[in-house]
Amino acid sequence: MLQFSPFNLICIVLNLLILLVLMKKFLYKPVLGVIAKRQELLDSQFEKAKACQEEAQQLKMQYESSLSEAKEEKRKIIREAKAQADAEAETIVAQAEEEAKQIVMEAKKTGLDELEKAIKTADTEITKLAVEAASKIVSQASCEKNDYEIYEEFLKKAGEKE
Repeated sequence: MLQFSPFNLICIVLNLLILLVLMKKFLYKPVLGVIAKRQELLDSQFEKAKACQEEAQQLKMQYESSLSEAKEEKRKIIREAKAQADAEAETIVAQAEEEAKQIVMEAKKTGLDELEKAIKTADTEITKLAVEAASKIVSQASCEKNDYEIYEEFLKKAGEKE
């Protein structure tokens, strides 16, 4: 059976106190040190992650800013290119219209020249035919039947020449 003695009680209490002091010195303090180091490590990693996140946010903002500037520059270049193309198109159209006017004017002039030549040629031919008819009339005896035949021949030759 177990006996209860004050000496045993004092030995048990002393053993517990010694055990508590030894545990505090060799177990509790090192464990608290490890916990503190871990906490510091976690805090430093958390701060680094926060700094990286802020840096990433700043880079993202810079990227978005650069992207918007690039888009604006692209729009500007496109507007300038369209304006230049429109100006060139207007110039080309104006030149083409001017050339077309010149061609039409030259064609009209050429047509008028050809018409004048044709009229002169026709006048010359008509004059020749009239002279020929007159000489035939004068050379032949004048009779109505003869006049009619000469007139028909004149009209036939005039019709062929045109």
